[in-house]
Amino acid sequence: ADLLQYNVALTAAAKAGEWQLVLTQLRSMFGFGILPDIVSCNGAIGACSTRGRWRLVLGLLGTTLECAAVPDSFSCASAVRACETGGQWRLVFAFLRAAWRQGSAVDASCTAAIGAFEKEGQWEQALALLHLMPGFRAFPNVISCSAVMSSCRKS
Repeated sequence: ADLLQYNVALTAAAKAGEWQLVLTQLRSMFGFGILPDIVSCNGAIGACSTRGRWRLVLGLLGTTLECAAVPDSFSCASAVRACETGGQWRLVFAFLRAAWRQGSAVDASCTAAIGAFEKEGQWEQALALLHLMPGFRAFPNVISCSAVMSSCRKS
């Protein structure tokens, strides 16, 4: 089997919500000396994030870096979603900071996090992240500003 075949299988398993199978396939790749790429890692990250497996997602982000791949906007947004689902609000800020330091674009992740904060009534976190965005070279857009205003209005 080669990288492309593994990626096809990983993607199919991820879309089916089979996160455990995805992780088994990822481990198998290492066993056969096949280095996962960003597609492989994102398949695993996406599958675990939809199940709220935030610890696994953060570990997989480390795997992504070990494979010499920089987490992309999908990786980052999935990590934010996993932290949100797992109720790990404090980790969102730490993750965004770490992702930015690694060179990942975090614009979409910041917007996703602000939206998640808004849904959960976490207006202080939404406002704080909006304030921090320029420091991440991520600039607020209509969606992020609207979500912050909505969360403040609901409080």
